[in-house]
Amino acid sequence: MASVNKKLAAFDFDYTLINANSQKYLNKLVIMRENGATRTPSMAELNQFRYPFEPSDEIKLSNYINKYNRIYSHMHDAYQIDAHQMRKCLSDIRIGESMIQLLRRLKQLTFDLIIVSDSNRFAISSILESNGVLDLFEPIERNVFANESRVDSAGKLQIEPFNVEFFGVDRLFDCSLVTCRKNICKGAIIDSLRPRYESIVYAGDGTIDYCAGTRLCEKDKFFVKTNSALMRHLKSDDSKLENQLKCGIVYWKSGNDILKSIEQQT
Repeated sequence: MASVNKKLAAFDFDYTLINANSQKYLNKLVIMRENGATRTPSMAELNQFRYPFEPSDEIKLSNYINKYNRIYSHMHDAYQIDAHQMRKCLSDIRIGESMIQLLRRLKQLTFDLIIVSDSNRFAISSILESNGVLDLFEPIERNVFANESRVDSAGKLQIEPFNVEFFGVDRLFDCSLVTCRKNICKGAIIDSLRPRYESIVYAGDGTIDYCAGTRLCEKDKFFVKTNSALMRHLKSDDSKLENQLKCGIVYWKSGNDILKSIEQQT
């Protein structure tokens, strides 16, 4: 049984809490070393950068974890980029002030806060700490649902699929949605938490967040980032998925939009 009035606020991380891809952001360390650059690469350069050994089809789900582990190994072995340098790089990513205010206000409103992300705990905890909000999600082992990260004695970062860490197996749990990735099913995470909460709000931007939205009920809210892949997916003329969800849908541009909607309801 859910506790009376116990509330959960769940957030995607990349392009939701932050306006960047936390894993790709580390590419700038390699770009600068390979090109001998002294300036920080632009976001456009980061997004266009490709390692020579990356799979030709980057969206193949079975290659996702392996791809990033090969990238992190390359960073360490070729350029001696260790976890300390990676944390310093990630500290450049700023969480917008409206998002920080939203998180702190939700805590005041007695929401439990979690992150549900396809990034990894190392990147997420590094960014939360440098922005002064890590305490809002502690302990991260319980409140950050993301790919597990491990740093070996030499400082090399490697990650493991979330499904293995959380559920003990590497598969999607009877999830037929093509928007889910093999290593994480956000809907399964929401289902596992549902019995503890009277209501849930979920904020995201990517199609991978759609599965979480399908597990929300009438009393919940699904916050969908404006002009995002998730918004386009919901509003597709062919699918009309927007009308199939049971929860309320709110489109947002900043943390202020999310907070305004939540405060109107409380």
